[in-house]
Amino acid sequence: MPDKPETQKHSVVSFHPSCGGAGATMLTAETAVVASSMGISVVAADFCVHGGSLRFRFDLPLKPSTSNVAKLLPVAQNLPHRECIAEKILPKGKRGIPILPAPDSGEADGISNESVRHLLNWLSSNHSLVLADTSSISDSVSLATIFASDLLVLLVTPEINSIYRAKSLLASIGKRQNPRVCVVINRFLGSPDLISTFDIESYLGISTSAVFPEETFSCRRASQEGNFISEGDSTLSRAIRGFTRRILLECS
Repeated sequence: MPDKPETQKHSVVSFHPSCGGAGATMLTAETAVVASSMGISVVAADFCVHGGSLRFRFDLPLKPSTSNVAKLLPVAQNLPHRECIAEKILPKGKRGIPILPAPDSGEADGISNESVRHLLNWLSSNHSLVLADTSSISDSVSLATIFASDLLVLLVTPEINSIYRAKSLLASIGKRQNPRVCVVINRFLGSPDLISTFDIESYLGISTSAVFPEETFSCRRASQEGNFISEGDSTLSRAIRGFTRRILLECS
């Protein structure tokens, strides 16, 4: 088992894709798997309330009795801050990781920003690390999740639409103290890409924390075998594990 950080405070990390397919759900799941393997108490929550897919990464069925984000948001302020309660409320997915899935479409209307903050506080009171997947459409729930986080992992791809939307989000964050921002370039081909890492960093005005290569074969094979990418030995697998360790150091 990899070394566990000596100290771990309670932290909320949100993952936001600058466009659909940028890889936020993938990285949320993979970070949870790596952190859990290091002995970190972690929970992964899906705040993509209009069509989240994080639960599929963990083979978690959504039954009528299954807790989801929409069910807990209205009562988050009154949830007991006890680990034994969280154990009963939060379903566990593959690898035994607690997951709070998104609701079925249409269950998440009328959610307030304050309820998002209360739910994140409750999750972090029971786990050292809360990983929150958010939607690329930057709806009110996703934005509330981002602004209530300690760290935002902003995923971009080397495409004009992706970096343009990332720039818009960074502008909305402005000079806020929270969240701190970490930019990850995903699905990078290297020299075949017309947009380089330098171009992206120059346009966004921020250095990138990681660059993940495009590895369609590794991703497809891991999915078909029921494994996680980070459990393999590809370049992408190693990059994800290294990135997760960096996140844990940022949160320690």
